[in-house]
Amino acid sequence: MRNLIRAIFVLVLGFCLALWPTVSSKYIVLVLGWCFIAAGVANIIYAFTTRIFIHIVGMGYLTAASAIIFLALGGWMLYMPQTFLNIIAFLFGTVLVVYGIAQLIHTYRFTKGGKNEVLVYTLPVIALIIGVIFFFRSKDAIKLLTIFFGFGLILFGVAEVILDVKYVKAKRIMKAAAAAAAAKIEAEQKTVGEPSNEKVV
Repeated sequence: MRNLIRAIFVLVLGFCLALWPTVSSKYIVLVLGWCFIAAGVANIIYAFTTRIFIHIVGMGYLTAASAIIFLALGGWMLYMPQTFLNIIAFLFGTVLVVYGIAQLIHTYRFTKGGKNEVLVYTLPVIALIIGVIFFFRSKDAIKLLTIFFGFGLILFGVAEVILDVKYVKAKRIMKAAAAAAAAKIEAEQKTVGEPSNEKVV
């Protein structure tokens, strides 16, 4: 039952991401923003309740710095969710572009004249193309990535439902088989325990 509830939740989340990618991505950022703010407030409360500022001065400053970072990131996510998404997509695209170029150079140096060059160059080229898309079309890239992630969650939810149904059916079959075996053993014990009706000559 618990797996079925989780599968339904994953399916609903997947459909939301696939059907409304722009709104869903903003709501995800907002939820993350509130989580960061909660983490910052929790760090501040922990620091004062445990008196960490008094006992360990360096640790107190570290806790205060982490709380400020959490609060700043959370406030930024809540105040400008779309800007946060665009910057994350821009950074992600930059990483993919650098990775793709580095892998192309590395592949060219070490596989020159080798076999299956097309297959070797496939992954760096794909990473470079995706990175360029994220770099120049961050908004559209986030939308496509959200849709893709939504379809992935839908497939995962469907698989969870199928596995849960099969598990329930198998459990019922095992219970029925166990009950039938117990009934058979009980019937055999009764047959053995009954007195014989044959007359002794």
